[in-house]
Amino acid sequence: MLTYVMAFEQKRIGIFDSGIGGFSIWKELISELAGHQFFYISDVPNSPYGNKTSSFIRERSEVLANELLKENVDIILLACNTATAEAIDGLRNKFEVPFVGIEPFVRSIENIDLTESNFRPVVLTTRAMHESQRFKDLLLKYDKNNILTAHACDHLASLIEEGYKSGIKSVETKIEEELSPLKNSNFTHAILGCTHYPLISDKIKSYLNVECVSPCLPVSKRVAYILKSGPIDSRTELYFKTSNQENFETFDPALLSLK
Repeated sequence: MLTYVMAFEQKRIGIFDSGIGGFSIWKELISELAGHQFFYISDVPNSPYGNKTSSFIRERSEVLANELLKENVDIILLACNTATAEAIDGLRNKFEVPFVGIEPFVRSIENIDLTESNFRPVVLTTRAMHESQRFKDLLLKYDKNNILTAHACDHLASLIEEGYKSGIKSVETKIEEELSPLKNSNFTHAILGCTHYPLISDKIKSYLNVECVSPCLPVSKRVAYILKSGPIDSRTELYFKTSNQENFETFDPALLSLK
């Protein structure tokens, strides 16, 4: 049995997302930083962010960051691609605590042999991310050969939220309808540009017959790197609240998965 040696100081890690999408990266963080304390805020009353204005997303992100800072967190992860695109620069300018964001993993195409003639990637994002300057800059930086197809999913994040509440089976047909414009398009890879999407990566993979690419693990490693920390010999503490709750409550890691 693996036993961690206490080599790092216990850290307090703050996370926020528009809903439960950040669960996909929370799973990875718990592994990378076992034994630390995690505080997650889900902005359920305002979910999803994908159809909100830039100013609204920036305002909400600042509110949630302030809530996490009340817990004396050492770092804040924006576990939301849309919030990262619209708000992270402003948050970094306003607060001293380090912020880590998550973006569509466009740079992953650097690791693909582009001489393969059958390589056809599509990047799935929310509408707000699709139209953001940050996303356009990512494409200019990493997709100089214009090999990526960018596709905005207007309702996919909302359907995943609904599936978490009522069971994923209840929304499977609607999820397939949302993805249907991409069916039989001979895409080989789907870059998941919203943290909600990895929660149904198996569904996306089977329905579109693609390999799914997620940034969750690299971002988790980035958080650990910035904290200069790793697993410690202590109990991992998970705390969760929605934005309309006053206090954090202990969270069962078994609840991180869709059923």
